[in-house]
Parts: sequence; C-alpha cells; structure tokens
Amino acid sequence: MAKVLVVEDETAIAKLLEHYLGSFGHAVMTVDSGTDSLRWLSVEDFDLVVMDVLIDGPSDGLEVCRMVKGAVGIASPRVLIISGLPGMEDLALAAGADAFLAKPFRLEDVKYFAADLTRQQLN
Repeated sequence: MAKVLVVEDETAIAKLLEHYLGSFGHAVMTVDSGTDSLRWLSVEDFDLVVMDVLIDGPSDGLEVCRMVKGAVGIASPRVLIISGLPGMEDLALAAGADAFLAKPFRLEDVKYFAADLTRQQLN
C-alpha cells in the first residue's frame, strides 16, 4: 500500500482523510502546515501527498507542490491538491500537481486516486 502525507490545517478534514485512507491499508501521516510538510518530505519518502492550497506557514500548498516537484535528487511523490477556492485547478496543475479535487470532495475520488497510485507501484 502507499505511504501518504496529508497536509491539511482543518483538523476534521485531516482526521477524515487519515482514517479513510488508513482503512484501505495506506500508512497515513498528517501535518497542518507547509513548514511541517517540507520537513517530513525531506526525511521520509512518501508515495502520495494530499494537500490543501490554504495551509499554515510561509508556503501555501501550491508553493510546496512546486518545491516538491522541482527538487533535484529526491523521489517526487504524486501530489493531489484539494481546495475550496474557485479557479484553483489550473493553478494547481501548473504548480505540478498530478490531480486536483475541489472541496467539498467525495471520499471515493480520493480513494480512486490512491488506488491508482498503488496499481502503478505494483507494475
């Protein structure tokens, strides 16, 4: 299964994603800021990052995505950006996100994205 980092400053959403993805056997860690996400991404290899655009810290989700996708010499995880802000899909994809989900999102959509990642790892 996949190792997932959830970056979300809304505790209820973070816990929901953690529990939901964990119920499928994924190892899930949650953090609530861009700073914490970058710290963990520098020391752990994650297969998937599920990240909100608006997160605490000096870097928003789009900036963190650009940094992760542009880092040289480290394995780049797939990034799923989620946001309730209008017009974010094009910005998220331009920042390097592999996919985008608008809030409110369906948990099934997150499940399918994580399942697709797992299938790719097995091939």
